[in-house]
Amino acid sequence: MSRMVHRGELPPVHVQREMGVDVKGLIGQGAAKLVYLAKIVSTEQIVVLTSEKATEQAKMELAVMERLLSTPPHPHIIGPPAGMQTLPRLHDPGERRIYTVMEKAEQTVLDLMMDGGRGRGLGEEQSRRLFVQMLCGLRFMHANGVAHHDIKPENVMLMSDGTLKLVDFGGGYVCVEPGRRLFRPREPSFDTGMRSGTRSYMAPEVLEHLRHDARKADVWSLAMTLYALLTGTKLVNRPEDRYHWTFMCMRQAEAEGTSSVRAVLARHDQACTLSDDLVTLLDGMIRLTPDARLSLDDIVQCEWVRGAYESYLAKEATYTTKFMARRRLSKPLRSITTAVVALLPASRSQKTVYRSASRATNEEESSSDADSTVYRSAMPQSTNEHEGAGGPVGVFFHVLGRLLRLLLGILAMIVPIHALMSDGDGDGVVPMPSAFDTMAIGEENARSLSAEACAPPAPVDREDATLHTACDTAQR
Repeated sequence: MSRMVHRGELPPVHVQREMGVDVKGLIGQGAAKLVYLAKIVSTEQIVVLTSEKATEQAKMELAVMERLLSTPPHPHIIGPPAGMQTLPRLHDPGERRIYTVMEKAEQTVLDLMMDGGRGRGLGEEQSRRLFVQMLCGLRFMHANGVAHHDIKPENVMLMSDGTLKLVDFGGGYVCVEPGRRLFRPREPSFDTGMRSGTRSYMAPEVLEHLRHDARKADVWSLAMTLYALLTGTKLVNRPEDRYHWTFMCMRQAEAEGTSSVRAVLARHDQACTLSDDLVTLLDGMIRLTPDARLSLDDIVQCEWVRGAYESYLAKEATYTTKFMARRRLSKPLRSITTAVVALLPASRSQKTVYRSASRATNEEESSSDADSTVYRSAMPQSTNEHEGAGGPVGVFFHVLGRLLRLLLGILAMIVPIHALMSDGDGDGVVPMPSAFDTMAIGEENARSLSAEACAPPAPVDREDATLHTACDTAQR
């Protein structure tokens, strides 16, 4: 039950009127965000109204939520209230705050662990039901060019019907949609050097400010969250860098070919009570080398997950966003133009590039997850455009080919965007916010390391939470 607060602490009356809500009280707060319980006046629907400073991080979170809006709405991503296709929001320049209306969740997974699990974990069966929902939501995010970069129990919410939803995208990494280059098909790149998230759930490469694949960093955080669900403790407690004693223990276990999870528990003189299939899954997700770490596709095929995820896998293709639709519409045009130009006279080095692009396109279409790989093709440093041209006739066909490539390139860019991707209001495609151009926005955790090398596993607590579901002190 929400705690009522003084009327002066509620959002201004004009904000409530313009957004069509009646705010009841403050139910949560973070460093820069206030969460209110509200009711939509026209429908009597109970919702949540968030108020946060108009920072770049706040704008990034809204941009991510806009990109993840799908038809039908994805069940494991927080979004607008039921019956709404867009996210109601208002920027109040006077107070320099952004107000957003979202669907209301009941509690965080951390609350469930503390209440239902009494701090001792939830067990394998209940953890598996929650994990496959997190996995489904994360796969959807990656398919749309978004990495969460801060997965932890506090950022996973439960609805009244038990459905799990991922929240708090302010520290995420968003891929800029790649340019539509005709013969160099490219997937959105998840390569980044950003450092955001919570230390106990950060991958080693993120802690070290190294360039990394943001999807593999999400896999590590997902494993840390799963371990917390299972045991009620943290496997790695607030490391400062990759030389943390837990990482060193894992590195030794990997070198010896043994289980990293069992090695860490052995350092605490604790027996491992997890099943063998589950230990195998966790070991694969926490490989210190990102390239050796399991991908989300690999996780779906693991024995511990496969049976429980079958129903979710069958529904993945039913959720469509504008980002996904644009990419699907671009593939046929790219394939056609690649095939046409391959028949035109060209230099030997250019033909090599075209064949490489064609092979990458075929591999992309046959993949079960288009975002599981990042294709990077390197153009030759220099090409002799008239090599093997065959005299004046060859030069004529070479020029004709260039004109045709230019025309088809323009069509490939214009048709998917303007003709096929109308937003239904006659305004064309919803433009991507400028926040997509800078991705290194995240929350730093600067608290000092206090864990001892042989200390018992730290229990999952609320110290790292960015948003509490109950507020004990009112924001003045």
